[in-house]
Amino acid sequence: MVMGKIEGAVRKARPTVRKVRGDRRRLAVVAVLFVLLVGGMELLALKMGSFDVPFAGEDGPTAMAGHTATGAE
Repeated sequence: MVMGKIEGAVRKARPTVRKVRGDRRRLAVVAVLFVLLVGGMELLALKMGSFDVPFAGEDGPTAMAGHTATGAE
């Protein structure tokens, strides 16, 4: 009689265990997709950062530090 109760409890618990495993599997897939998405965005940012984009405006001299303040002339 006690074994019947235990078997009944195990049968009731099995769908819950399967649901938890499914949730973990789904969460793992989402985590992997998120990592791949972030990695792809990083590669895209690196690729876009390597472009030489000309900006409209004056091509004035760039700011450079003067060495006169340090005494090295």
